[in-house]
Amino acid sequence: LEELVHPQYKEGVQGVMKVRQFAINSLGFYKDSKHYTWFTEEQNNGHTLAMLLVTDKTVLPSSGNVKIENFDRNGFYRERLDSSLYLYSEKDLLTDERDYYAGQGYDTFWRSFTSYHTFGEGSGSPITSSFLSSGRVYQAQIIIHEMCHEFVEQNIGAHFSSELNESFCNLAGHAGAVEYFSERNMPEERAQAITFLDKHLIFAKKFNKLFAKIQNLYHQDLSSQQKIEQRERLFKESVHFLGPEINNAFLWSWYPYLVHFPLMNDAYAAMGGNLKKYVVAMKDCPEEEKEALKFIQEMVKNNKK
Repeated sequence: LEELVHPQYKEGVQGVMKVRQFAINSLGFYKDSKHYTWFTEEQNNGHTLAMLLVTDKTVLPSSGNVKIENFDRNGFYRERLDSSLYLYSEKDLLTDERDYYAGQGYDTFWRSFTSYHTFGEGSGSPITSSFLSSGRVYQAQIIIHEMCHEFVEQNIGAHFSSELNESFCNLAGHAGAVEYFSERNMPEERAQAITFLDKHLIFAKKFNKLFAKIQNLYHQDLSSQQKIEQRERLFKESVHFLGPEINNAFLWSWYPYLVHFPLMNDAYAAMGGNLKKYVVAMKDCPEEEKEALKFIQEMVKNNKK
């Protein structure tokens, strides 16, 4: 791989491969993973993924009530929504769908990526020029996060809820970065990784508190207009840590990554800050959500000093 890339990218590719090997050797992740085994310059092949989330203004969706569609052509998606919508595409930027559903009175959240997990046969995450332009700590977090999903599928199950899956792999990415730079004796990057982990935990706790307030509001016996007015006040109070884009779709985009992040961090701490030990213990985690949460809570209780 290193011989196939332009000299300007070689050092970056070498760094990515070292993190990948750490995830395999030190964390026990899948040794034949296709994540980060090929390089692409996005501008040469249009390697871009667009994502659109659409929700009602007074409903926060549950995992079982989200319609997910891979839009595999460049066209117009205008279906009536009986539930929330998660639309993604490598063929269409989805900006007209975003504008259409916003015009219909829905909350929307749109993003596009050049570094992402590809789909279908031979799926994995490529090393892209934009990915290499991001910081080393961020790269390590993402590499370990994506490889963690393979561990979950192979050892826990493909039907592990997205909230547990994303929260666990989110923790694994942040904690794994700390351990990677510790192992390689890179104190500056290690300190930055610790700061990112600490700040992300604070962010998750703030986010979960807001999400619970919004969810409680929507279940109250109020008119839609009253709910919208009250949620806008809560959103305004949260701009300082979430930014100005807050709506239901924006909250839902973050929710799976953060809802169980504090619990996953507690389990990591209970394991003495040893991610490999935590990962090994998670091999026995049940796939069903309620049982899985009970298992992790027991892990925290039984390993706390």
